[in-house]
Amino acid sequence: MRIPSQNVGLMEVVKTAFRWPGCESFVVSLNFKASRGPEEEFRSLLDASWGVRFVAQDRAFKFPHGHTVTFLSAENIDSCRGPSTKIVLLDEASRMPDSVFLAAKGGGYGIWRSDDRD
Repeated sequence: MRIPSQNVGLMEVVKTAFRWPGCESFVVSLNFKASRGPEEEFRSLLDASWGVRFVAQDRAFKFPHGHTVTFLSAENIDSCRGPSTKIVLLDEASRMPDSVFLAAKGGGYGIWRSDDRD
């Protein structure tokens, strides 16, 4: 069974969320419409017993110990910066301009690329 690379990246975001209380992670897609798929896939990885809640106006999942996972479009890549950022997943990174990768890389945190080639 092959696990699509997007799922592996999202699983890494979940793992990071549990490891780093009070920090932030981001999943960045090409645009708002493209971010709906990863957002729904992320939601499917969460167990209800974990107590993670979704804040619609922020498009963010809040873990009980304070970690936040936010879904953004590439236009808002600068929102990912900050000392509490632990990981940025670039969904379909090969379709993004180099400036998005460089902006994410400039934060000095972990970057995952998700380029699913099924």
